[in-house]
Amino acid sequence: MSLSYKGPLLKLCFLPVLIILVVYLYSHYFTGEHSTNIGERPTSIGERPTNIDERTKTRTSFVSQNLGFSSFPQDVRNKFDEFARNKVHSRDPELIKFLKDVMRPPSGNKVLKYRSMIKTPQAEEIDNILKKKGGFFVEAGAYDGETASNTLFLEVERGWSGLLVEPDPYFYTQLVGKNRNVWSINACLSPFNYASKLYLQESNGQLGKLQADKSSKFVTEVPCFPFESLLLAIDRKTVDFFSLDVEGGEVPILKTIKFDEFDIKTLAVEYRHGKTEEYYEVMGKNNYNMSKILKIDKPELSLYVEDFIFVKK
Repeated sequence: MSLSYKGPLLKLCFLPVLIILVVYLYSHYFTGEHSTNIGERPTSIGERPTNIDERTKTRTSFVSQNLGFSSFPQDVRNKFDEFARNKVHSRDPELIKFLKDVMRPPSGNKVLKYRSMIKTPQAEEIDNILKKKGGFFVEAGAYDGETASNTLFLEVERGWSGLLVEPDPYFYTQLVGKNRNVWSINACLSPFNYASKLYLQESNGQLGKLQADKSSKFVTEVPCFPFESLLLAIDRKTVDFFSLDVEGGEVPILKTIKFDEFDIKTLAVEYRHGKTEEYYEVMGKNNYNMSKILKIDKPELSLYVEDFIFVKK
């Protein structure tokens, strides 16, 4: 008797489960409520969103969580506003002390890499020129500390240390998560010889350009400090490699640097936003030779290189 009823009973019990499963699959794959378009993939760590609205919302969520420069207490932000308002000079002792307090020191932990190591063309040139271990770099426009980084190879493979400067709080937060054994700050290099406040402009999901006013709808307020202020705050006067990629502010920043006081051996400077003669003029009068002009376009590696390599005579 029991055998004759076993089949129908199992079918009866399984039927509701089957109905629920069919309803779930239909809603999940055909209504679009939870679907992902073919060819669409989540943004990976270190990859910036390509849609301006997505990127703006992402940044807003990060800032609202008090990450990036906004993580500092209100009294610290007020102090910076005072420095910017009064155009405090780069060597002001109070400004130097302020930077000593707010700069993030080396992590002391193993560097976390989320993709295979890429030796950028800039890093390769500097490695070939200096052939040095244990050097010191400064990278302005450090992005997320990994993607197309001009310094990560030198740090991991050659034992260098250095300073990373990144104005975008969204990318700086990712940079901090990489455990880079370097100094870092969520700020920009000032195009003046004093502390200043600039605005990071959004432009179609691309890396922003710094501007002096809030004329654009999508802007992020950024604290900016002179090159020498940051170096004095970490007691450095010798830099083996200075990577400068700040989307248009390269020449004004170079003009603020006292090359006779700071010994900078080599530089990689992005040139596509300025006039060639301006770079030649400012570097030539400061005793530098043009070593190489790099122009590389490799979208599969996220490498878009237009850099001058300068070497001190």
